[in-house]
Amino acid sequence: MTIRSGVWYRQNPDGAWRGRRATEADARRGKRDQRQPETGREVVTTRRRVLTGVLAVVAVAALLVGATLPSRARAVDPSAFTPMAGTTIVRGAYHVHTTRSDGSGSLDDVARAAAAAGLDFVIVSDHGDAARPPEPPAYRAGVLVVDGVEISTASGHYVALGLDAAPYPLGGDPADVVADVARLGGIGIAAHPDSSKPALRWTRWDLPIDGFEWVNGDSEWRDESWLALSRTLAHYFVRPVEALATLFDRPHPTLERWDRLGREGRRLVAMAGADAHARLGWRADDGDDDTVDPARLELKIPSYESVFRAFSLQLTMPGPWPTNAAADAGRVLDAIRLGRVTTTVDGLTTGGRIEFVAVVEGETWWPGSLLPDRAARAVFRVSTNAPDGARIVLRRNGLVVARSSGVSLTHEAHTGLQAGERAAQWRAEVLLGEDPGDAGLPWMLTNAIYTGTLQDRRDPPGGTTVNGGGEARDVDLAAGWHVEKDSAADGAIEAGPPMTLRYRLARGDDDTWVAAARRVDGLDAARAIELEVSSDRPLRIAVQLRAPGEARDARWRRSILVGPQPAMLRVPIDTFVPVGRSVQGRPAGVRDVLIVVDRVNALRGTPGTVSLHALRVVQ
Repeated sequence: MTIRSGVWYRQNPDGAWRGRRATEADARRGKRDQRQPETGREVVTTRRRVLTGVLAVVAVAALLVGATLPSRARAVDPSAFTPMAGTTIVRGAYHVHTTRSDGSGSLDDVARAAAAAGLDFVIVSDHGDAARPPEPPAYRAGVLVVDGVEISTASGHYVALGLDAAPYPLGGDPADVVADVARLGGIGIAAHPDSSKPALRWTRWDLPIDGFEWVNGDSEWRDESWLALSRTLAHYFVRPVEALATLFDRPHPTLERWDRLGREGRRLVAMAGADAHARLGWRADDGDDDTVDPARLELKIPSYESVFRAFSLQLTMPGPWPTNAAADAGRVLDAIRLGRVTTTVDGLTTGGRIEFVAVVEGETWWPGSLLPDRAARAVFRVSTNAPDGARIVLRRNGLVVARSSGVSLTHEAHTGLQAGERAAQWRAEVLLGEDPGDAGLPWMLTNAIYTGTLQDRRDPPGGTTVNGGGEARDVDLAAGWHVEKDSAADGAIEAGPPMTLRYRLARGDDDTWVAAARRVDGLDAARAIELEVSSDRPLRIAVQLRAPGEARDARWRRSILVGPQPAMLRVPIDTFVPVGRSVQGRPAGVRDVLIVVDRVNALRGTPGTVSLHALRVVQ
């Protein structure tokens, strides 16, 4: 169609042209049709320009990723290393989360990933309160799976291994959790102790814990810049294991604390915590407890397998690996308890093996051991299959006392102590690459062999006592008591003696509690209170002191362990700790005593009783 001199012409199928006077609409249509070819060319040109720009950006990004891509991990031959006769080395991962808490995979998913990474065992540690019965040890996909639990406390997270179901929920005060895990026969490990997130950081180093995580997969990315994280994410899709390894740094404060506590005679087992979730996501609690936000946004990276390939634990144990699940789980936990654990950062070099011992008068001592007092001198020996360019370093209380550039190190040393030392810990590291100050990330790090005197495991400071002098005044158990509780709980009091509190906490996830409360004269000037208490089952209850105020009551709390047999306890007033951040310091102006059962240490929805046989104020 075309328009000439106001006449509209169209060519018929037979080739003849026909015309009529063009209307305004025809004119507009004709102009549009005349412009269409040019417009089409512009669209095509614009699309080509956009595509070219996108391809250019992709090409530049690919060049940048390629230019900064970490080198592939070297490999050494593990068969070139021969362990000491009568021993077996097994490899595994510890601190793994599944869909039972905030991980993205099942136990079987975790086991398959561990098998793909060539591991022999994996220790799962989902968030919880230890009241859930653990899964029995089992071989899944050829890998031994051992079930543990990560417990949230008021001072960080604590991983408990080797526990059966606890008789009551564990949580709250870290001193209570540490004491309960030890009393129930478990191994307690302080998780991610130097995390950049305060809620995750362990702060109670005065408590008699069994070990700590010297490196943690979750903590390693939290202190990185967004630029570094973006670069690592880009590298992850090309070389996932090596990309994760680039996030690891030598944790100087963590290792220096270990050395300092060793000088004080504290024996602590150093562990590498994978803290594997197989998800990268955002949610409100970010792993602070066992809740899972169903609306969270997540990607299933880094995968379990990539984390398991990035670093691992080596355990040295006597005898063969017989593949009996229950027996093997016991041997794994025994090796951890003893400290016969080495960490290997496989994202740097794969296949590494190491053996570290001390020889005294022909007798061999392994990491975790305390050398006998008669050992005036000892020969420390390290054997590895380290690659060319690696260095073996022997440290005494953190200071380098010997180094070797070969695959072995032998160093004879005097085992006496220096001024200000109660003990000395000797440990070995293997480092890769140029590092004149031996201050880089260890490729392999052993646990310590000790000389001197180690502290005995003891109850946490500020424990309850049964005596201590002072004048004690009895409080009437037959009058003055009343119930306080949340709206969803049930509670009733039977007057004494003994005064009995009957309770049933709410079934939901609310902050449920029931308390027996009474005003008690002379509390503000008291040195301690004495209680004779029993309960229908093993239980932790809270004794609270309250100072009424105009806006909000100030409270101080102390947890005590009770059971079916009445027990007399003396609790010093100075051992009560403030409840809430708005209260500080020693109890002051206190007027009321409360016997509290709450969800921190009691099962929801389950009825029970607590009986108070005697209450005294000690002046």
